Amino acid sequence: MTSALSTLERHKSFRESSDVVFSDAVSTGVVWKGGLDDDIWEVNLAGMPIGVGSAGIRYALHRCVEEIVEKGGAVERDIVFITGVGRGGRVEGERGGMGERLTLKDFTIVYLRDEYGIRTTGREREGGVVVVERGIMGEWFRKYGVEE
Repeated sequence: MTSALSTLERHKSFRESSDVVFSDAVSTGVVWKGGLDDDIWEVNLAGMPIGVGSAGIRYALHRCVEEIVEKGGAVERDIVFITGVGRGGRVEGERGGMGERLTLKDFTIVYLRDEYGIRTTGREREGGVVVVERGIMGEWFRKYGVEE
């Protein structure tokens, strides 16, 4: 799964396929086997390589958007991405080569900002956590959420 997702994630045109692979991995228990992962607002990305983490972020946002829609646009909680404090991985550079080594925490912050326009709050605690406050998520949803 890790190799497949890492390969698919390198090309935006294959992200839909990547999302299907990740969703299947969740439904079969390969990732997110329970515990914190049962709570859609507290997402455990810790230990995931960057390629898998990006698919996990999209999957988590999709689950949160579904709940927001069900609740008539209400965002009741912050989204917390648990990233751990590991070394992370290299991300692809602008010219297709390998860029700098980012931690999963740094990658999550950048990915949310660059791919979705979602800013984190600076409330990241214990080193390995990224937080999107409910007010920020609500603003994003009102602006973009229905289209996502």
